[in-house]
Amino acid sequence: MKKTKIAGDFIYTFSALLLVNVVLQVIIYPIINKLYSSEILGEVVYYTGIIYTISASMGGAVSNQKLLLRGKYRQTNSDFNIIVAGVCAIIFIVLIIISVFSKLGVISAILYSISGCLVFLRYFAEVEFRITKKFKGYLFYYILVSIGYLIGLGVFIATGLWYFIFIIGESMAIVYVIVRGHVFNPQPLTGDIKNITKLVAVLSVSYLLGALATHYYKIFINLYFEGDSVTVYYVSSFFGKSLDLVITPITTLMISYLSGKSQFFKNLSIKKAVLFSCVSGIVLYIAFVVLTPIYCSILYPNLYESVFSLNFIVNIAQTFSVISSILIVLILIKYGTKSHFVIQLLFVISYIAFSSILSMVWGMTGFAIGATIGFAIKCVLILFIAVKGETKNA
Repeated sequence: MKKTKIAGDFIYTFSALLLVNVVLQVIIYPIINKLYSSEILGEVVYYTGIIYTISASMGGAVSNQKLLLRGKYRQTNSDFNIIVAGVCAIIFIVLIIISVFSKLGVISAILYSISGCLVFLRYFAEVEFRITKKFKGYLFYYILVSIGYLIGLGVFIATGLWYFIFIIGESMAIVYVIVRGHVFNPQPLTGDIKNITKLVAVLSVSYLLGALATHYYKIFINLYFEGDSVTVYYVSSFFGKSLDLVITPITTLMISYLSGKSQFFKNLSIKKAVLFSCVSGIVLYIAFVVLTPIYCSILYPNLYESVFSLNFIVNIAQTFSVISSILIVLILIKYGTKSHFVIQLLFVISYIAFSSILSMVWGMTGFAIGATIGFAIKCVLILFIAVKGETKNA
């Protein structure tokens, strides 16, 4: 395996996810805020938060499991096509139910549910490029997503239905994989689909827990605070969440290349990785705190005072979030699904409990403090598992 190949793939992957996030968070969301209002943007962020909690996490889990099971279980495209179809049906039903409780109209409910299914398919379909390690195609895949988002923005402005941003963007990429790729091509079933489904389900629950924590602020703040509060918190955490959203898919590159490298992970000291991450975290925190007010003053001047009041505490939480996003993947590969699941479960419980309770006392500041505590606990749990595992193997 050539280092230059890995470096090139890293650049392709990073560029792909950076592009799509820039299009969404630097172009589309500020335009929505300017043409409509922070309340409308908050609504978009809230509903897409639900989609990313469910659809993106499930898509990532199924995609990663397809990679991890290579060489361990007999599998074909048709085995996973059945699983993908089943997950799509579940996502559609869940989002329809959410739409009914949210009192969305019939057309909005259907479009919203379709958006969720397409997001899931887009996250799964990227496995096409990860299996073949053709990450130049991965970049083109996300260029199509980004172009589709911009086209969808125009349709949104014309129709007032923001769902088209995602429907068009996701569809362009998925159609490309269907036409030019192989991951959806039918193949004979293996008969191991029951075992494969169980393994997919376990990893999916773990990923759902992580996604719930990532997007919980959108749901909770929208329900219990003023209309623009979601937007305020979103802007306050922009740089941390942007980096976190880029890091998460990049960690799947680690799985693509390193999941079978047992000797590499045997020699890897996660304790040293934690120490290095903490030093890097200090640099990241300073950058987040300095850049956030500048970014806000340019693109969201109407929210500057509210964002500045949360700047320091929110970005502590985001720094811990970025650090843990990388380290949790090392735990998954080196110590297995059980350790990964335990960390995610305890983290989500503490994150939701502290942020919810403290928000009742200190409002948005309390929520940010609770989030910081939750992410700090996650990092401590990772260190604990690492120390325990490395002491046992010493």
